[in-house]
Formats: sequence, C-alpha cells, structure tokens
Amino acid sequence: MSVFEMARKWGAFLILSLSVGCSDDSSSVGPSASYPVAKSAEDLGACGEEQQGDSVYVSREDTYFTCQDGFWMIFEPIEGKSSGSRGKNSSSAQTSGASATTLNIYVAADDTVPSIKDLQECNSSHEGRYVFIASLNGYMKCTGKKWAEYTPPNDATPYIPMSLDSVNKDGKSNLDNYFEIPDSLMRYSSSSAYYYVRNDSSIVNAEKVLGKCDSENDGAIVQDTAREICVSYDHLYYCKKGVWSGVLKKVADTLGFGAGTQGSFKEGRLNAAKKNMSGYCDESLTNAEHLLYVYDGGWRVADSTEVCFKKACSMKNVGETLDFKDYPFICRGKNQWEYMTIYERPRENYFNEDVEYGTMTDERDGKEYRTLKAGGFFWMAENLNYSGDDEGKCYGDDPKNCEITGRFYSWFEAMQVDSTYMSKKITDTLSHQGLCPEGWRIPSLSNWSASFNLGSTRALAKDVWGYVNDGTSVTYRDSYNEYGLTLLPSGEYGTNDWVHRRANFCTTSSLSKTQAYYMLAYTYSDDKRSALSSNYAEKDFYCHLRCIKKIESGED
Repeated sequence: MSVFEMARKWGAFLILSLSVGCSDDSSSVGPSASYPVAKSAEDLGACGEEQQGDSVYVSREDTYFTCQDGFWMIFEPIEGKSSGSRGKNSSSAQTSGASATTLNIYVAADDTVPSIKDLQECNSSHEGRYVFIASLNGYMKCTGKKWAEYTPPNDATPYIPMSLDSVNKDGKSNLDNYFEIPDSLMRYSSSSAYYYVRNDSSIVNAEKVLGKCDSENDGAIVQDTAREICVSYDHLYYCKKGVWSGVLKKVADTLGFGAGTQGSFKEGRLNAAKKNMSGYCDESLTNAEHLLYVYDGGWRVADSTEVCFKKACSMKNVGETLDFKDYPFICRGKNQWEYMTIYERPRENYFNEDVEYGTMTDERDGKEYRTLKAGGFFWMAENLNYSGDDEGKCYGDDPKNCEITGRFYSWFEAMQVDSTYMSKKITDTLSHQGLCPEGWRIPSLSNWSASFNLGSTRALAKDVWGYVNDGTSVTYRDSYNEYGLTLLPSGEYGTNDWVHRRANFCTTSSLSKTQAYYMLAYTYSDDKRSALSSNYAEKDFYCHLRCIKKIESGED
C-alpha cells in the first residue's frame, strides 16, 4: 500500500465532503475538468498562504489534493460541484449543498511530523519507533533501517481508528484530546538522556495538562513543563483544529509560517536569538528576540552571517560576492557567507592608493615590484617571487598564489648559505644579499625597527587582517597600511591555520648560533587588533623576503 493509499485509508487531516441530507455514498475518485492536473504529488509545490484552498487532481496517485494550513491533504470532490475557476476548495466558502469537515484523529506515537520529508534517518537509535505523518494521516515505523508503513492494530485498545461522530460535526475525534501511552511505547527520559520502555499503561488527558485545544487556542504551542505526557521528545504540543499533537522544537519554531519569498527572513516562535552579534551588522535583524529563519525553498535557520548582512546565501546565488564595510565575502552554497581569502582577490586591491610608489625590476626574471622609501632605504612593497633554482614554495603549492603573496623561503634559501650556518651566526648582517636582486639586500632587525613603527598596523595591508568567520566577529579597522608597505597575512607554509592572521619576514639578525630573528605581522586572538613585532625561531622556519637598497645621495 502506498503512502497515498495509506493517507486515504486513515482520517487525520483528511478532508471529506459530505452532502447534507444525503446518504453516505460519495463519488469515486477520478479526473475532473474542474480541477488543475498534476502528474505526481512531487509536482504540487509549496503549500503556503498563496496556495491556501487550491485543489489539484494528481494523476499518478489518482487522488485529489487540497492545500490547507500548510499541508497538501487528500479530499474527495462532490459530484456536480465545481471547484471554481481557480481550483479553490475552501472550507470557509462551501456551497449550501455540501460541507467540508476535518477529521482530527490522533493515536499516540513517538513523534509527530508535518510530512515525510521531515522524517529523520531510520537508524539504530530510531529502531522500533512510530512516527505520525500529519499530512498523510498515517504512521511510519522504523524497522531494519527503513521507514515502513505502520497500521495500528484494529482491536479493543485505543488504537482503533476513530471516525467522525454522525451528530457532532465540529471536527473532533472521539479520542477527545487524549494522548494514549500504551505498553512498550518508547518514552524519552531526560534524566538518563535516552529512550526506555515504559512498563505501565496509562492515558493522559491533554486538556488537564495543556488546557483546551479550541478555536481560541488554534495554532498555539504549549510546553508540558511537568513532563506528564512524554509523547513529544521536546515536550512541546501544537493545537490544531481541536487536537493536541506532539512536535519537535525545530518544527514548532516555524509552525504557521507558510511559504515565503526566496531570501526573506522571519523570526521564530520559541528559540532564543543568537546574541553577541557585531554592532556593524544590520540592526533590523540582529535585534530580534527569537531565532531567525530564512526562506530557501523552505524555512531553515539563518546563519549569523546571513543575519548580519540581511542576505541569504544558498545554492541559488553560489559565487555571488558582497562587500561589507570593505570586507569581501562570497557565497559558496554552504548557507553562510565566507570571507574571501587574500588568494581570491587581485593583489592590486591591497596597495595604498595615496602612496606614491616607485618600481624596480628584477633582471634575473624580469618581474617588476613596487617600492617605497622609509628609514633611508628603498623597500620592496611586495614579497619577492623569485624561484631561481626551484627556490621557495607557494601557498597550497599553487603557483597562482605566489602571484599574490610571493614565495615562502626557508631561512637557508633566503640567506643563500650552507648548512654550517645552522650552528653559527651571519656576520655581514648589514650587507647580506642572500636571494635578493643585485644591489639589494636582506634587512636586519634594526632596519625594520628604524623604518617602521613596530606594534602598530600602519605597515599592514588594509581589510585583510583578522579572519571574519561569522556575524559576531565583523568589525571595522582603520589606520592600516599608512606606510604603503602592504604586508599581507599569507599564513605559514604547510598549514591553513594562519591565513589572515600572520606572516613571517626574514631578517639577517640572529639570537644565537641556532636561532634567527624574523619579523612577525599578526592578529590578536580577538580579531580586533593587529601589530608588527619581532620574534625568533630555530633556523628551519619559512619566511617572506622584503629586500632593501640604501638611498644614495641624489637618488629620489
């Protein structure tokens, strides 16, 4: 039996059209010219506010469906009654010859979900559990790692399917707002954090615990704080058309939302909003009291970056970029905006437009570099990208990355010394050419400190330092790259952990025979401050090269 036949067999949320004063005979299901036709149930699309009351004949299932309260539900048309030009079948606009009555039958299960798509994976932790599918008015049981149709036994227990009272047409089932907790029902224990078999049998009156489920409370969500019912995993219950149903918290938060416009946002009903959002984010969303959802073909929890920028990132806008306070972000289809790395943007973006740069050409390979003047020297304003005899490494071993941040050189490659210097110092620190072009040399620690203000950000490239990974860490930084030196947070060779957080630059200065100094540009752990300072390490580290040349008398 298909799930659609199962839905037709049972009565919860099933729309039955009854002729007043007539017999119980109803027209057989079949195609009708009065209704639009869909090939299969999968073609029905969303059931939201705009579709409310729409009725469609689905040919593959040979069944009529109507959109009611967010669910596509089965109904049987009254022979001779037209649905209208737009295929509407609203219970509030019935003709005098017919009325639509909603049967609300609830039989206790481990959980209740709106539709099959909301079922969790059938695995060992769900084995033997029963789930009520509201839109199909049927039950599924997890058995053998597969969800299978489950029919409650037709015996003298409260599992017997209830039918509408022929006199009472208010849409209530004969269960009268009771939850049944039968023997062997898997029941959740919050104290032990797992499901266990309840050994006794009892029936809980929902009205005594939750209050009446009537027209005034229709759509209400109530929590069973005393945990007396224990049908819902999250102890939440939803009132709909006279019947309390257990719902999961993640489902309850968006109940009643209906369909939305792609990329639109809505505040949930229960879950608390994410706090500590950056003050630079869009206040119209960050001030929400409850968790925010974004419509992406359906409602899902909005990522903090989506909330911050008030813009959804989904498979529909993969590759789209945006600038936020000069920070570049990209949508990769992971439901969050990601900060673009320095390797994804042209290096021309990083230089200070207000600085008048010079240029120098490395005669060895013809590469041209920007230069600036500081501390009585010409300084390269870019990292050296000379490969020579296969010297140096590129970030991620991708040659394209060397075009952005230059090469990572081992200390020995940069200094162009033999292995004996592993245990002795370089003596000519003020004229050591190393791997630099002819006429240029590697700066010493004192050259760095005399030319640039250590501890500040004025030598660091703007808008790239500090990794902005969510809506709580977006901040605005100024006073960057005033010198124009444009130090980039290239990371460290061999690891992805330090991109946007640090970069090492070679010096000729040594701390000891086995340890050498390097200049370290870095970001503090709070992502709000950066600085340039000295550090040291054993002589097996990798560093970038910024070569310098003394400004001679008469040189501009």
